[in-house]
Amino acid sequence: MNKKSIFIICLLMLSFISISAVAQDYKKQRPQKEWRLVWKDEFKGKRLDPKSWKRCEAGGADWMRHMSPLDSLCKVKNGVLELWGVVTPEGLNESRPYITGGVYSEGLRSAKNGRFEIRARFDCAQGFWPAIWLMPDVKTP
Repeated sequence: MNKKSIFIICLLMLSFISISAVAQDYKKQRPQKEWRLVWKDEFKGKRLDPKSWKRCEAGGADWMRHMSPLDSLCKVKNGVLELWGVVTPEGLNESRPYITGGVYSEGLRSAKNGRFEIRARFDCAQGFWPAIWLMPDVKTP
């Protein structure tokens, strides 16, 4: 290793230590905020709360293309919202090879600032594209 490489590594290490020290100092000076809970959904009951959630409908965007209103793809049980993606069952008048359930809260629940906690588990499969998006509640260009 040449002197220039050693110098660059030392410089990077000093920069990291300096940044860490400044961040720790800032944390000590910043007053701790008390968070106030404004909404939560523990998914009690047997169906979605219509005051908080709507079912996603199929649309033109890639992520909406396979949304389906089938009740079997969106279940609430034991305090858990289950959204399923499946091979399209035989007998449905459906040309899409796969369908999935989805929910959104646009126009029902929103927050301008704050902290969001979401508990989720995703199973994996080929072509699976799980997502939790925080979208604005206003139309953007």
